[in-house]
Order: sequence, then structure tokens, then C-alpha cells
Amino acid sequence: METFNKIKELLASKTKSTVEMNSTLKDIGIDSLDLVEFVLEAEEIFGVRIDDEELMKFVTVKDVVEAINKRI
Repeated sequence: METFNKIKELLASKTKSTVEMNSTLKDIGIDSLDLVEFVLEAEEIFGVRIDDEELMKFVTVKDVVEAINKRI
């Protein structure tokens, strides 16, 4: 849950929408450029690396949280 809360904070700075675990990135207004910027910030915060191929498969906030949790 801690990972989600940090991710939620990061996303809140990029969108005015409410961020929930099952929110789709598209629905909360995150486009591909926002996603790349967001993931770079998340990689720095969590000390992980997410490759570009996996990054492009992210559909929901949950996808991002699970990818980070697998690496920490």
C-alpha cells in the first residue's frame, strides 16, 4: 500500500483526476509523455529500473504499482 500512496502522490502532481488503484492512466489524463516522465521520477524514488518495453504495457495505476513492487 505504501507504494500505491507514493505513486498516487506523484500522479496527483500531473492530473486533477482522482487516482485509484484501478484507474486507467488514460482516464486520469496521463499521456505517453507524462507516463515516461512519471516513471523516471518513480524509478528515482524507488531505486528501480523499468524498461521501455514494459512501460508501454502499463494500462492502470495497479500495473505501475505491481511493476515497482516486483523490483523492490
